[in-house]
Amino acid sequence: MYFDTHTHLNDRPFTEDLDAYIARAKVAGVKRMNLVAYDLPSSVRAVDLSRDRDGLYAVIGIHPHGADSWNEEAAETLTRLAREPRVVAIGEIGLDYHFDDRRSDEVQARAFCGQMDLAYALDLPVVIHARDADRDIYDLVKTKKEKGKLRDLPGVFHCYSSDLDLADKLLDLGFYLGFDGPVTFKNGKENLAVASAIPLDRLVLETDCPYLAPVPKRGSTNEPSFLPFIGQKIAQARGMSEENLARQTMENSLKLFGIEP
Repeated sequence: MYFDTHTHLNDRPFTEDLDAYIARAKVAGVKRMNLVAYDLPSSVRAVDLSRDRDGLYAVIGIHPHGADSWNEEAAETLTRLAREPRVVAIGEIGLDYHFDDRRSDEVQARAFCGQMDLAYALDLPVVIHARDADRDIYDLVKTKKEKGKLRDLPGVFHCYSSDLDLADKLLDLGFYLGFDGPVTFKNGKENLAVASAIPLDRLVLETDCPYLAPVPKRGSTNEPSFLPFIGQKIAQARGMSEENLARQTMENSLKLFGIEP
C-alpha cells in the first residue's frame, strides 16, 4: 500500500470528482493521501475535504507565491485550523526564486520563518517547497535548528530536486525527502540517483498532482493513482521489490506525519 504525501486534490478542478479520484487511487493501491494547501482558502478546503474521508489528511499553509498574505490574521487562521484532527503538517511553505516577478526574497523569508515557528509551536512537521533557493533555505532551517526551534522530525523537502550534498545536510537536520514524477523523466537521472542513495527510512513518495505526471502518463493531468509508477522506478533503481518500497515509504510517512497505522 502507498501513501501519496503530496497532492493538491483540494484544488477546485478536482473537488467535483474528488471521490472518483480517491476511488481510482485506492484501486491502484494508494490508500492514504495528503491534501496540501498553498493559501488560506485551499487550507480550509483541505480540512473540509479530509474531515469525513478515510485515508485523507490536511496540510495547511501559505506557499511562497502568496507570501505577502502572511500576517497575524493568517497565523490565527492556521492555528485554528490546526486544531482539526486530520491536520498533520504546515505547508507547503518555503522559498521560490524561479520567477522574475516573484514576491521579494525578504517577504518570502518572513512568511517561511513565521510558518516554521508556528509549526514548531503547534508541534507539527513542515512541508517545504524549495526552488532555486538551496543556499538560503538551508541557512534558514539550520538557524532554526541552532536556536532549538526544529522538531526531531522537522518535516519533508517536497519534490526534492537538488544534489546529494544538500540532501545529506538536510538529512543531518532530521528532514525527510519527497520524490515524485521527475524521477521517471529522461532528464531526471540526478533526481533518481539521489532517491536511490539516501537512507530508505528517510524517503517518502508523492505525486504533486495535478503537476508532474510520471512516465508513462506524462502530459496527462496527474493524480494519486499514478503514484505506483514512481514507486516502481525508485524500487528498480534501488534493487528492491516495489512491495517492500511501498511498505517502507508508508511506514516513513506515518511516522513523519504522526498518523496511527
